[in-house]
Amino acid sequence: MRNNMRLLPTLFLLLATSFSTYAEKLVSAELILPRNYATPGQVRQIIIKVDIIKDWHIYWKNPGESGLAPSFTWHGDNFDIKKIHWPSPKAYENAGILNNIYDGEVLFIADLLVKPGTKDGKIDIKADIDFLACKESCIMQSVKVSSTIEVNSKNVIETMHMHPLLSKAMDQLPRTLDIKVQDQKKNKFSIAL
Repeated sequence: MRNNMRLLPTLFLLLATSFSTYAEKLVSAELILPRNYATPGQVRQIIIKVDIIKDWHIYWKNPGESGLAPSFTWHGDNFDIKKIHWPSPKAYENAGILNNIYDGEVLFIADLLVKPGTKDGKIDIKADIDFLACKESCIMQSVKVSSTIEVNSKNVIETMHMHPLLSKAMDQLPRTLDIKVQDQKKNKFSIAL
């Protein structure tokens, strides 16, 4: 019963957005390829750069007590998205409800695999992304992104230069902490980070 009660704010938000006539573009996105070439079977990291207008926010993959995570739908036959790396969110509390959000600029990293056996030439990478954007109310936003990557089975030369936006996106990823319990006595303990 308690879990059903937690779903009520999310259901209310979704119902409110379905009747919205709000036409303003609240979220924009673009697909950025730090390296626009690959060989068949190679994994390339790509960036999904999302911009949210001031005072609005979208949600993390685990939105919290309400909200809805972004949804990525990829289109294309010659590639697979193996994983999306989500940057660390911000904690946001409103009316006693705690959520995990993004605002401003958000940089997602996706691992794109060019399928083995893909013929040389350009392939299109396309995605539809759905966001729940919120301020005082919430509005569903749909964005289309696309780019191309050059597949060349003979290109084995790699450059060591890292795209500055990829470096920035990697800095925003969650980090794991190495926590060691130093001293533990009954219900008290100290830790070292």
